[in-house]
Amino acid sequence: MIDSTIKKHLEDVARTLTQLESRDVEIARDIILSQVARGGSLYLCGNGGSSSTAEHFVNDVTILRNSCSPKSGVRAINLSARIATLTALANDYSYEECFAGQIRGVINKLDVLLCISGSGSSPNILRALACALEAGAKAILFTSEKAPKNLRKEIHKIFVPSTNMQVIEDVHHSMLHALAFDVKRCLDSSASEKLNAGLPFNSQLETDEARIDC
Repeated sequence: MIDSTIKKHLEDVARTLTQLESRDVEIARDIILSQVARGGSLYLCGNGGSSSTAEHFVNDVTILRNSCSPKSGVRAINLSARIATLTALANDYSYEECFAGQIRGVINKLDVLLCISGSGSSPNILRALACALEAGAKAILFTSEKAPKNLRKEIHKIFVPSTNMQVIEDVHHSMLHALAFDVKRCLDSSASEKLNAGLPFNSQLETDEARIDC
């Protein structure tokens, strides 16, 4: 018999997953694909377990990219995994700067910053989001009901309907798995259509109208 604590957690995660709005994740997918089609990069960051979730997503899109035919994909960088730079910024400036300091002067209007924060209120996450928006980049935040109500409207926010951090983290992981696989599906579909039409596939298009249809 499954221990009652384990069973309750699994039931809580399952129930929360059924309450999600899949359209919110689809919008995140569309934002990423639109920017990728214009030659942009995807930056991610998170603290603690969310840092590991960010790295898992980077792993997924990298592995999935290598299974695409022809080769096409997303340039994804986890700011949380750049230990030397992160700790230098935290030590020499402040922990609030550990993510923003990595993208300031680098991120631009073609790029996307995807942040993962169960609380939605971590100062280093909020500063990174502000830095991205100031540069004209798109910003996505995977968060929860715990998030403050005054987050900037320019941020595309995906809320997990829970205040239990363990449930929130599990649901974030599931959503990001789904996101990674759907990004690959769309890239494969777009590449196939262009090849069938006798056109070369290049995910780095230099036009504001560039898009990858799903």
